[in-house]
Amino acid sequence: MLKISLMDHSDLDSAYEIEKQVNPSPWSKDNFYSSFDVGHHSLVCRIDSKIIGFVIFSLIKQESHLLNIGVALSDKKYSTIILHDIDLLPQEDVYEWYSFQTQKHPI
Repeated sequence: MLKISLMDHSDLDSAYEIEKQVNPSPWSKDNFYSSFDVGHHSLVCRIDSKIIGFVIFSLIKQESHLLNIGVALSDKKYSTIILHDIDLLPQEDVYEWYSFQTQKHPI
């Protein structure tokens, strides 16, 4: 079952491995990690406990700017499902979900 949750420091190594695997011009490790540290928002997608994808974005009011996204090559069949499910959610629902998650677990 797919589960989307907030990324935390313990997820960075797995997410960065996906970044190196799927991006023809991957971010440097320093840039990838510092994006998390400077306050960009990050989500991971898991199947069971395995991270299969990530999203890094900035959030201003009720708008977001996609900075980086990746889905593991071995799990790329899920990329369409993930993007389709996110696209079907009204913008307000995504914002409310993210706001609730960050209140429960401050980044």
